[in-house]
Amino acid sequence: MPENIAMHDHWFANAPVGDGRLNLVCLPFAGGSSAAFAGWRRKLPAWLNVCPVVLPGREGRRHELRARDFASLAGNLADTVITAVDGRNYCLYGHSMGAWLAHSIAVAGSAAGVPPACLCVGAQHAPHLVYPFPSCDRMSDDNLLEFMQEFDGVDAQMLAHAEWVRWMLLRVRDDLKLCETHSHEAPYPVLDLPVHAFVGRSDRLIDPSCIAAWQRHTTYRLDMTLFDGGHFFIRTAEAPFLHELADKLARYAGSTSLSTQQTDLRPAQATHRATT
Repeated sequence: MPENIAMHDHWFANAPVGDGRLNLVCLPFAGGSSAAFAGWRRKLPAWLNVCPVVLPGREGRRHELRARDFASLAGNLADTVITAVDGRNYCLYGHSMGAWLAHSIAVAGSAAGVPPACLCVGAQHAPHLVYPFPSCDRMSDDNLLEFMQEFDGVDAQMLAHAEWVRWMLLRVRDDLKLCETHSHEAPYPVLDLPVHAFVGRSDRLIDPSCIAAWQRHTTYRLDMTLFDGGHFFIRTAEAPFLHELADKLARYAGSTSLSTQQTDLRPAQATHRATT
């Protein structure tokens, strides 16, 4: 393994490679982990190398402190990904909280001259929109559980395990604090790369108009796809979602820069697609 990747290997459940495959760096939702993307390695085409990110405080890094400040985590994560990809072809997918982390990496990578081939975001407001939910500090454990159950954010079968529930709520609170400290007022540059956005039709947290607002952040025409399901359509509609994701990423496989990619998403004007 190259030294630059080995230095940051603890950040990835599966590290980026330079063997010609397209590296898909995946960022989890609040309370989630790299396990959310574990099955993708078997189900996506072989030309994709799925690289789930392992955030501090979970899995092999469970003894580290969990991050609670978005800017600090995003900066460290961007430096890590930029170093690890080392000029290799890569794309980003972030779900919910992970979408904002993926966007931060795309901004930093673009500024460093190593942009991703594209940015894929799921179930998250555009980064210039205000975080719309109450602070988790003002929620009791019962309130927080009720909030999470509204969008199927908790495995109902696990609620009988009190110790697991306590552990889960601690992690979710820290991750929600990351979302709360994300700045909607930052002077976000417009990315000169394609953005593919995904949303569930019955998502109780994210209105499709908030997904469409990602158009402000790309010079390309925003590509937005709707799926049956709610906030976690990546679980409930996994097969059609992965099929659609692979179809979109195929255009970037084998390319090393935006100049060699298809540009059929220009000029900037959102396009929407419904998938069942």
